[in-house]
Amino acid sequence: RTSNLLTQIRKIETESRFDFENVRSGLLLMFWGLFQKLVIADRAALLVNTVYDNYTAYGFLSITAASIAFAFQVYCDFDGYTNIARGAARVLGIRLIKNFRQPYLASNIQDFWRRWHVSLTSWFTDYLYIPLGGSRRGTKRQLLNVLIVFTVSGLWHGASWNFVAWGFLHAIYQCAGILRRKYSKDKTTTSSFMQGLWKRLITFVLVDIAWIFFRANDMAMARGIFVQMLTHPGVSSLFHMGPNTVNMIVLLAGLIVLLIVDVMHENNISVFEFVYKKPVCFRWILYLLLIWSCIMFGIYGISYTSSQFIYFQF
Repeated sequence: RTSNLLTQIRKIETESRFDFENVRSGLLLMFWGLFQKLVIADRAALLVNTVYDNYTAYGFLSITAASIAFAFQVYCDFDGYTNIARGAARVLGIRLIKNFRQPYLASNIQDFWRRWHVSLTSWFTDYLYIPLGGSRRGTKRQLLNVLIVFTVSGLWHGASWNFVAWGFLHAIYQCAGILRRKYSKDKTTTSSFMQGLWKRLITFVLVDIAWIFFRANDMAMARGIFVQMLTHPGVSSLFHMGPNTVNMIVLLAGLIVLLIVDVMHENNISVFEFVYKKPVCFRWILYLLLIWSCIMFGIYGISYTSSQFIYFQF
């Protein structure tokens, strides 16, 4: 955002940008991004690529597992390189906006898009949705505007029908949510823990179904995957779908760490502040453990094919 970035750049020549806290938090943010990319995203890619590249050999449960893995692959891949960029900028004294806010803890699709790729979502809101009239011209026009925005969002990712289907499906989700909020008799905004958990689970499932279109190479592949899931309920062992046993254990451990961090942030507990308040020895153990994890468990080297950032193709 211009108001955020350019105002900082204009002050570079008049203000000292070096600050020890910026360097420390920036480096920590970079290593967290590397952990997300190298340890989680690229390891999940081993499972996702194996199943999706040969989906006719797998059944419903195996493809479902690969689709869930892709949800976390694309999240950690994208949020990972965003955090690397934010961390590098912070070391240099520039504060970039946060682009993700625990998207898989969203309680509905509208909430998901407030949390996922915030910069792109806000851009489409300000420069397409609002100029089209937003929600100011009645429900029918609002629904049409949502359909247009999300279809264009799909085309932004690529001129392919599978991306259009991905955007259109999210538009359907959004429209259903708008109609439900408008005509539902239940206007309560609070819910129990189990109700909140159920809403988050349903939202994740809906998002994950849409991710299948996003991951597929084209519409024919997406259609083939859904047909395969509906006609072949069989399951392959999770340990025979690309990653070996060690890689699967490391992936699951990485996802647990990711969940803990996201839950802390969701409850307004800054991981940085939490770590900084601990004794020096404890802090350095965490720092070194994070660095060691990237070095020892990162997917790189002669044994693995290099994996580019997913969103670099966009």
